[in-house]
Amino acid sequence: MQKIVYYGYNESVLDFLKIGINNNTKLYFNWQINDTDIQDKINNLVECSRLLSPNFYFYINETVNWDEIDMMLLSIDVDRDNFAQKNSWIQKVVTEAVANGFNGIVVLDSNKDYLLINEILKYTGLSSRQVLGLGTSIESEVVARMVAKKLGINSNYIQTSVIGTRDKSFVLWSKGRVAEASLMSLIVQEKNMFSVKNMQEISREYKELAEKTRKLVFSSVLNKILMAMDTSEQFIITLVHSRNEEIESYSSPVLVGKMGVIELIKVNYTEDEQEALNEIKKAINDELDRYKLR
Repeated sequence: MQKIVYYGYNESVLDFLKIGINNNTKLYFNWQINDTDIQDKINNLVECSRLLSPNFYFYINETVNWDEIDMMLLSIDVDRDNFAQKNSWIQKVVTEAVANGFNGIVVLDSNKDYLLINEILKYTGLSSRQVLGLGTSIESEVVARMVAKKLGINSNYIQTSVIGTRDKSFVLWSKGRVAEASLMSLIVQEKNMFSVKNMQEISREYKELAEKTRKLVFSSVLNKILMAMDTSEQFIITLVHSRNEEIESYSSPVLVGKMGVIELIKVNYTEDEQEALNEIKKAINDELDRYKLR
């Protein structure tokens, strides 16, 4: 059974819990709350888990045995005015957990996860494989479903990656897969199963659709990470991951398994993709300077 300790508040997490309780998912979820209004809002959900789901252990502010915890999930949106304060809070929460035996995976659910991830690594002693940001994983999942709808097949057969950040990203079409076949190879087939027009339409529409469906797709992405941690299966997921000492924490595909990030997926970008990536790197570097993180 996977054990999660959660800090913060996100409506997407509420939906994740509702789905887990309804499906009687085998999971331990301990929500650390310091806001009475939030606790009152979800007390009924805790009671539902007791009545309906013997496999779903949902607690609020339960004492944590950190050496038994597999994942710390943090939901926190930041802006320039509150970044220092919230970054300090994150460092305190994670550092205390590590000091008390935590050696699991930290998953950041944040609009600025690509800025925060290296800050966590600086102060906690966790390895880079253990600290992940959800980044553009939701956008990637949405693109996979859009492609699947065009092809009339299950999205489980589709592998697509959206590179970058929530604000600035692009679809890595050159590495898209349908089962074992290249997605781009379908464009040149006589039956024209997937066209350049389809690709252009999805590129224009995926960001808006991702925002509309974020709460729902969040559950799919988090469950995929949990499944990778709990089984022998490994998944390629587009996540934020610190690559090296030079800060380059934009979202890109990584292989995730029991121990977190197993390996980075090597990507040979086309000329247009490299140009788009360079723009994203510049935008991130500009933010690092504005937030005084370098």
